[in-house]
Amino acid sequence: MQEGDPAFLRPAPDASHQPQTGPLETAAGFLQRIHEEAEVMDPLAPVFDEAGDGGVGPNGLQQFDPARPFAERLRAAGAGIPAFYTPTGVGTPVAEGKEVREFDGRRYLLERGLRGDFAFVKAWKGDSLGNLIYRKTARNFNPLMAAAATVTITEVEELVEPGGLDPDAVATPGIYVDAIFQGRDYEKRIEQRTNRPKGGAGA
Repeated sequence: MQEGDPAFLRPAPDASHQPQTGPLETAAGFLQRIHEEAEVMDPLAPVFDEAGDGGVGPNGLQQFDPARPFAERLRAAGAGIPAFYTPTGVGTPVAEGKEVREFDGRRYLLERGLRGDFAFVKAWKGDSLGNLIYRKTARNFNPLMAAAATVTITEVEELVEPGGLDPDAVATPGIYVDAIFQGRDYEKRIEQRTNRPKGGAGA
């Protein structure tokens, strides 16, 4: 397999099972590549784990979820849990249109599990069976999105043969990965720090 060529580990699901309103797509580490090739997203409803960085990021997002419930919505979907209650967001615009119940004198908001039809994730290392290892903050959302999607497509910086990964370091088992490929031409993009000019207003 050549660098950049995807290896499909299992057949895609029957298209008749896809929702009629258009598929829901989640993305963590693929943010830069997806944005730069935005035409592939036209028929998808994207959900990202961040609002973008370095001038690159999703456009047209209609709703932002607090990070903790967002992560739990993904985790719940991956675990087969349809919904859960959380105190985060009660009394804020996030709660509009959602069920609120009281437990032990405290109000909680009902949040549904967030399951994607497709997940595009980025890992540090992977093997040809789809087992994945992440580095540092890439562990925050990538494993959750991989488990919470019907089809998971993964880009890795290093692709090895089975047996080439430390089993104790694997965060996403290959059972969750449908296609994997080794990426190339990486550019490190981080959130930019902006400072007021010295002597500017408010200094």
